[in-house]
Amino acid sequence: MALRSTFAFAARALAALLLVSAMLIAWTQSQGSAQAQSTGPQAASPAIYVRVIDGATIEDLRSATIYRIADVQAAPRDAACAAEARLGDRAAALAGALVARARTLELRATGDADRSGRPMAYLTADGRDIGEALIAQGFGRPARDNARPWCDNEGGLIL
Repeated sequence: MALRSTFAFAARALAALLLVSAMLIAWTQSQGSAQAQSTGPQAASPAIYVRVIDGATIEDLRSATIYRIADVQAAPRDAACAAEARLGDRAAALAGALVARARTLELRATGDADRSGRPMAYLTADGRDIGEALIAQGFGRPARDNARPWCDNEGGLIL
């Protein structure tokens, strides 16, 4: 009889322990999902809102607006010569890398449009202006140099 009551007590204690454990696990999971929901958009990389099309063209995916980066003329990917195309690819890669690893992105529309009517904007990644970065690395020029060609008659770059 004593063994039977000891066994019953142990079985009840084990059941209570399992119930408390299950409740603790469920509470921990609900806290984790609530935290993930509350920090979801803030914790996500801002790069998910910006798509780099080429070195000087980006898309704000939140508004589906395509902007030309203000104050820079980057080498285009659809170029007149192979050297210009390579430079355009490098410009796009640099802009993409700066956007992808940024913790903060700021997109400020200027209110102006380029010659083709595309709105213009400044884009900064972690406080660094993307247009200035392209120019500093030699993948772009100040926009005032817009009329200058990128290729010479022999297919070489004009820097």
